Amino acid sequence: MNRLPILLIMLPLIAGCATSVPATHHYLLTGPEADPAAAEDSISLTLAGVSTTAYLQTQGIVIRTTETEVATAQRHRWAEPLPEQLRRRIPAQLGRALPGVRVFTQHAPSTGPRLFVHFDRFNGHFDGVAVIGGTWHLENERGELLLRRHFTIRQPLDNDGYPALVSALSAATTALIGDIAESLAPVLIDGR
Repeated sequence: MNRLPILLIMLPLIAGCATSVPATHHYLLTGPEADPAAAEDSISLTLAGVSTTAYLQTQGIVIRTTETEVATAQRHRWAEPLPEQLRRRIPAQLGRALPGVRVFTQHAPSTGPRLFVHFDRFNGHFDGVAVIGGTWHLENERGELLLRRHFTIRQPLDNDGYPALVSALSAATTALIGDIAESLAPVLIDGR
């Protein structure tokens, strides 16, 4: 029996197995861990919603390649959905920045204001910065608007590459949450 035809069929298959596939990298935002719960007599704030626009609802990290085009990385991905990371990160940092305010994300009390944050940008940009943008608003327990703010934060990257981009997106997120806390303090703490 002639083994040459079998060998010719198997050779491309074996060669295909020998080539290396680039590794896929997974990333998480960095930031503060949640502090122990505030005192029971503290002011309650509920993070009632964190949302992202449709093109950000992907596992791949998004890069704006031109003013009108975005690309999603195939080998550089979020380790968990971006909204989940933000739902954990925002209350942890707000709790630290607003003494006397207890920030809830679930099983929230029925009274107290509710914060909603929407991201329509959370990406790298072709000019070498990380950009986050969107809106946030605060409602009272009756659903009446107390505050609304638009935000755009551009954070330069320290180096090239996805790890630097994720670090810059984390720093921009920290800056955003600091800005939110600064805006909320007069309403929540000073307005008791």
